[in-house]
Amino acid sequence: MPRIGRRILKSSLAVFLCFVIYLLRGQEGIVFYSCIAAVLCIQQDVTNSKRVAFNRIKGTFLGGFIGMAVLLFEQSFISQDYMLIQYIIISVTIIVVIYLSVLLNMKSASYISCVVFMSITVSHAMDVNPYLFAINRMIDTLIGIFVALFINGVHLPNHHHDTSLFVVSLEHGLYNEEGQLSAYTKVKMKQLLERHANIAIMSEQSPVDVLSELKDIPLQLPLIAMNGACCYDIKKQEYQHCQYINEASMKRLLTIFQDAKINCFIHTVIHQILHVYYQDLHHAVEEEYYHRMRKTPYKNYICQDVKDMKNALMILVMEKKEKLSLLYKQLLALQDPSIRMIYKNDEEHHAYAILEIYSATACKDRIISEVMLKKAFTTLYVISEEDSRLLQMSDKRFVKSNTAVHYVEVDKKKEDGAIRMVEKCYRKRH
Repeated sequence: MPRIGRRILKSSLAVFLCFVIYLLRGQEGIVFYSCIAAVLCIQQDVTNSKRVAFNRIKGTFLGGFIGMAVLLFEQSFISQDYMLIQYIIISVTIIVVIYLSVLLNMKSASYISCVVFMSITVSHAMDVNPYLFAINRMIDTLIGIFVALFINGVHLPNHHHDTSLFVVSLEHGLYNEEGQLSAYTKVKMKQLLERHANIAIMSEQSPVDVLSELKDIPLQLPLIAMNGACCYDIKKQEYQHCQYINEASMKRLLTIFQDAKINCFIHTVIHQILHVYYQDLHHAVEEEYYHRMRKTPYKNYICQDVKDMKNALMILVMEKKEKLSLLYKQLLALQDPSIRMIYKNDEEHHAYAILEIYSATACKDRIISEVMLKKAFTTLYVISEEDSRLLQMSDKRFVKSNTAVHYVEVDKKKEDGAIRMVEKCYRKRH
């Protein structure tokens, strides 16, 4: 059986507070509308709560003023005996309420506008003051909205690790078996960040690719990208600590690619924009990759002769396994200590493999140490499915500064295991 979640408990508490306020008001108004608004506005995180609450407030005033106008019209021109005409007017005006919600870019608030509108026009007595009645219904609804906003913004005190850094692998931690972020992981990460958990993401992808996936998550710390070839300061929107392949190695690599008639995608940063250069697309897999990735914002794909290219953060090659395996062995034979290579199978196209080439100085622990020192963190949690290399390097790097390093291995068989582990470590006592 699914457990009772925090949102359910918050909804219950919000309804109870609405009842308490109703009693403190001397049982003025109709508490039903406060409770309805509170339940509708309870969200999983503070960011969504503020956005939803603001929309609901606008929707409340929209529905309230239109309802007041209809009520005045009915009391002035429609006899109480003509109930069918009143219902026709209300039904037709619902079109106006919803249309104005869309027109004013308040689609998510259209139903609260309708609730307030009908609470005024349907549940009313003909002898009451229409202004007072409409204002009271708006107040009832606003009470529920502000109660929900208050409940969403309150956090219980915990023994949090405010001086701890949580470095979480995107591909080998946060992603589920389908290679995606689950809805639970997204919500829980937003909640932890709103509680000031110091979470940094490390990824094999470029910063723009990662940020497009995490666009609704309010990350604050630099993003460790492209296997440590660079990091991206989200606040300043700039690349930092870029580790480029040296010119001599670049020239040698590009000559080998040209002789083997193999295309490559060369990633570099120019004026804080990621540029990807390529010479030609040789097969369908490259074309598919190009057409998928070129749509990513803040990344430019440029077709030109690459033989004189310099300053590559990463060189990406995708080819049939047989051909790429031979190339990989040829590059290993160079014994070039200035480069680091990652050879892996293409999970989407089984006949193909992928080769990534970085500078040997490109490593995640170097960037993590910079973040640790800059932010004065005293404890490091590395949360990943498989990154023992990072753990070993981090131990050597951080022992000198008396930094406690914890490597937490994630069991990918457990759903949302990485983010649950972050929460567990964040909440436990020092």
